[in-house]
Amino acid sequence: HLWRSRGEAWRQPLAEMQSLNPFHGGGFAVSSTVVRSILLASLILAGSRVSGFLMSMSENALNMKGGNAGGSKSGQNGPSGRRRNSLTAFRKRLGGGPKETLAPPPGTGIRKDGTNSIWAGKYLVLESIDKNLGLDVGDKRGVFVRTYAKSMFSRREVSLGRMNCDSWMASTRQKLWWMVPSWGASVEELPPECQFLLLRMSPSLDDESKRDEGGEDTYVVLIPMVCGPYRSSLRCGGLEKDQLVTTVESGDAAVLCNQAADMCYIATGSDPYALLSDAFAAISARSATFRVRTQKTLPPTLDLFGWCTWDAFYTDVTGDGIAQGLDSLRSGGTPAKFLIIDDGWQDVRNDDTIWIPPAKTRSPSEQHRRSRHPVTRALDGVKAPVFRAWSMVQDSVEWYYDNKVERAPLESIHLRIWGVLANTVLKKRLLDRSARTMDYTKRLVSARASDRFLSSLSKPDSTLVGAEHSGGSNGFRNFLRACKDQKGLKYIYCWHALLGYWSGVGGEFNAEFGAKSPIQGATDGHGAKPVRVVPSKGILAVEPQLKWDPLLLNRIGMSGMGSHGVIG
Repeated sequence: HLWRSRGEAWRQPLAEMQSLNPFHGGGFAVSSTVVRSILLASLILAGSRVSGFLMSMSENALNMKGGNAGGSKSGQNGPSGRRRNSLTAFRKRLGGGPKETLAPPPGTGIRKDGTNSIWAGKYLVLESIDKNLGLDVGDKRGVFVRTYAKSMFSRREVSLGRMNCDSWMASTRQKLWWMVPSWGASVEELPPECQFLLLRMSPSLDDESKRDEGGEDTYVVLIPMVCGPYRSSLRCGGLEKDQLVTTVESGDAAVLCNQAADMCYIATGSDPYALLSDAFAAISARSATFRVRTQKTLPPTLDLFGWCTWDAFYTDVTGDGIAQGLDSLRSGGTPAKFLIIDDGWQDVRNDDTIWIPPAKTRSPSEQHRRSRHPVTRALDGVKAPVFRAWSMVQDSVEWYYDNKVERAPLESIHLRIWGVLANTVLKKRLLDRSARTMDYTKRLVSARASDRFLSSLSKPDSTLVGAEHSGGSNGFRNFLRACKDQKGLKYIYCWHALLGYWSGVGGEFNAEFGAKSPIQGATDGHGAKPVRVVPSKGILAVEPQLKWDPLLLNRIGMSGMGSHGVIG
């Protein structure tokens, strides 16, 4: 009726709007129908807000009338109760009224409600998890979380939602080889590459407070798992860094899948020690890839005092040094019963492509003669400015690394620049320098002990009787037997890298033990080839220096593999 009676009044403003419209002359005009639709929508929206206000006033009046009924059944099921419920439902459809608060679903343990949130008892643990996550509740001790995607992936980040807790404790990777403990109260403090996360949901209470309140602590454990070709880890993520994110990755762009059946495990309990025991027992039963400690046979060395040679000798271990160390422990009243001969006894060497300059030694008379020669003086005059310039370049590069690269934060441009330089123009010099200062560029060339170590076993001044006969092909075996017989050792172990040595095995490797050698079984009797190793994104997040690590620059000698490998 409004539009019909006032139609003439609206036409003049519409005509003025069309005249002011910059697109009107180009074939575009503001239609009166469009304007009417916009105005009508505005009136409907305003009417809904007014009706919501009137309904809330009606509900308050009903509450005042039925106030004496309290929470009785008649007050809930009578005419006023039904009317109040209908008004509340209608108001929710209009968008008014207070928002609903999350309430824990019925039951105990880990549960998921209708809003994709995970609860532990009365505590909300993870709020608004990824919709592509599923919970397998087949095990009563906890739930296994699985994820799936429409497309294939080699690396995927899945949101576990916003994490709620009073405090947490975690084990996170600090480097490729090491893990460290971490503590905090919010997810923003969680470091990347988290391998284990324990949440305390309830505030810390002493025993007396628990008795007074009749409650108990509540803990939740989250353990990322290895499933098939994938491994998982936890970290802080999201646009506002307020979410717990699970990174699922194979580490190889060629290894693809669209699901991870067991991405992580979640369980809850009041005793953190019992919770961890039950959690790892459940994962062991599920994966069938390991046994928990209670199912294992304890090693015989657990109750014995032992000695490892590393801190005393590093890679310069010798036979007489081992004998003197055992004698020193015995004279001090703590005789060793088992021995670990650490790094330094193997037959390892660098590739021919790595050049280590020999030490130049000249006698004083030769140095004096060369310094007085006219040709030497002329060359020194030419080489001096070149050497000074080269020295300045070297100093600048070292300064840049020490001040910009070594302490640079993650995702820094300096780390990217140095990573490119280390794999191109600086690669050869970095490898040569690493070969002079460390052993990471060396490869195993024989399964027997090195000549240097064997020669140290037959020294006549050794405290081992018969040590002078420890040379030759059976020298190492004779030395170990003498240590057991004369030094009171029960067990002797020899350290070995998993891939032979740090940079794998050399192309000329010879196991010398036939099919009994595990290393020859790994190489299938063929020469090993250097394999390019690519660190995963997960481990680069905590140790970006791996981009120029000697293991990666030098490649790792392996056999039976393609041209690429993965670290991390």
